[in-house]
Amino acid sequence: MKLLLGGKQLVAARNTAGFGAFVSLALALGGCGGGGGDVVSTPVPTPTPTATNTSLQNLKVSENFSNDAVLGKASYPTSGASGTVTPSTIAALTVSYNASTQTYTLSDSTHSQSFPTGGIAPAAGSSPVFTQKNGANTDTLTLFDSASNGSSATKYVQAGYWQRTTQGSSIIDGVIDAFTYGITTTDADVPRTGQAGYDLILNGVFAVPYQSPTALSTTGTMQVNFATGAISFTGGYGSSSFGGSATLASGSNSVTGTMSTNGGTSALTGRFYGPAADEFGASFYMNPNDGSSTIGTLIGYQDASILLPGQGLANLTAPTTFNSGYFIAPNAQSSNSSGAWLYSLLQYTPATSTYNFSATNLNNSSNTGLLGPLSDFSVGPGQLESTQSDARFSVYDVSQGTNTAKVLIYNTGAANPELQLTYASFADVATTQHDANGNPTITTHEYIPFGVGTPQNQLPRTGTATYSGYMYGSGITSGSGIQNLPQDPASVSGSVSMVFAPASASPISITFNPTAVDLTTGSAIALSTGVTVLGTINTNSASASFSATGNSPTGGVNTVYGTFYGPSADETAGIWSMRLENRTSPQTGFYISAAGAFAAKKN
Repeated sequence: MKLLLGGKQLVAARNTAGFGAFVSLALALGGCGGGGGDVVSTPVPTPTPTATNTSLQNLKVSENFSNDAVLGKASYPTSGASGTVTPSTIAALTVSYNASTQTYTLSDSTHSQSFPTGGIAPAAGSSPVFTQKNGANTDTLTLFDSASNGSSATKYVQAGYWQRTTQGSSIIDGVIDAFTYGITTTDADVPRTGQAGYDLILNGVFAVPYQSPTALSTTGTMQVNFATGAISFTGGYGSSSFGGSATLASGSNSVTGTMSTNGGTSALTGRFYGPAADEFGASFYMNPNDGSSTIGTLIGYQDASILLPGQGLANLTAPTTFNSGYFIAPNAQSSNSSGAWLYSLLQYTPATSTYNFSATNLNNSSNTGLLGPLSDFSVGPGQLESTQSDARFSVYDVSQGTNTAKVLIYNTGAANPELQLTYASFADVATTQHDANGNPTITTHEYIPFGVGTPQNQLPRTGTATYSGYMYGSGITSGSGIQNLPQDPASVSGSVSMVFAPASASPISITFNPTAVDLTTGSAIALSTGVTVLGTINTNSASASFSATGNSPTGGVNTVYGTFYGPSADETAGIWSMRLENRTSPQTGFYISAAGAFAAKKN
């Protein structure tokens, strides 16, 4: 879904910084049939049941809707000079629908406006936009459901943007109420046991004095523990990522919390919608100390495929997309590793025991360079190589034309003699290119950790925990200032230990003890052990992820990205990129440039 900025009328009046009709959203109300009942005549008249609305997609009776709203204001000179952005706030908004006139009426502390809908019942995924003009004032109401983002249509909750623009001779004033509203879950019907996952759609507006407002639009997921009231959510990608936590009140359908983005932290209020908390809606606002302001909405619906804390990988029942990252290890073609964190590249389908690997980030379809010469592929029982597999790794072979891939999945469960994991694992994807004669030319290893992440709000905040595990990777022999040094491929493995002390200045401390084998000569390579990196928790992610770095004695920086997995940070896994000092070679500056994955379990 995309929000469009700058209405034609405003752009004509002010070329560079219009407030305009900037919530012309490609969004919609969905249509579905409604039902009725008969009135039974008896000697004693029975009162007709009070009619109620059962879906926003087909409103039958008048109703004042519960809502959560925020308010944003800005003024811009028509000359194009910098304007003024007022800090956004929570808004006391009334959202009413009159069934007989098919009219929405919205009121806040300073303004009221009615919007006749004319009986519009747009298909799911479109956007009804209603406009009222009175002299220099233009009021616009846009309502939408989650289908506007290509998701399933929400039935009980929708988001709305009520925009009021006043066109003056030298100033354009704009006010927006962003809100979610609908058919709420009664306090008594809010679940108080179990957990649920929700798909989320975020939309919003970011305003600064020196340029036109910017639209925000992305998707995410939310995890709710109804027994404890703990809520965590995450979404977006790269610089547009967001995450946060909230709490469901113990005796009412009320949610409050905070959300973090690259722009800062915002307050959030919301509630559940539908007969049994089927859907969710919330609004948020943010006022950093830089003159900017942000308002927005979150709406979503339950999705059984979303990973929930405490759910082991062996117990997945629905197709699942993992959000982690990857590192591409150095090889003879490239002496440097590359990769990205918090990308979605791997899906698992339990019904067929199939892993699907994507060459693009599933969050935003951007090309990552993953899988080398291969396009997307899947591995399952039909590609399993039982003679190559063992208790530690399941091995799969794939071919596409003259190119091949060998996929190693680190096995979870008690049968793995090395490390018995429940929530975390990783994949080693080795893609090989071949020449015209079918001879292998270059092999690239790509490492992807995955699992059931620990929600940020369930991460321990005190005490100390230790973890033990293993590292695997690959790379090439290299040297600093050494001429004609062969760049032989090498495999790397070893033990890993980690200390997590959440209250310390460096809460993450990981020590690697690697060894290596030159794959050309078959010779073992002794490496410097005790390679330590220090790091911090990424608070902008709903899952408890971290990053850590340390200087290599051969130059460069060793880098680690990881995530905690399980309901209470029971396990951890991630990816690493390092320059490992070679102690076998007598030549100073001889090292292995390598990257790989690691996994560890709490002691």
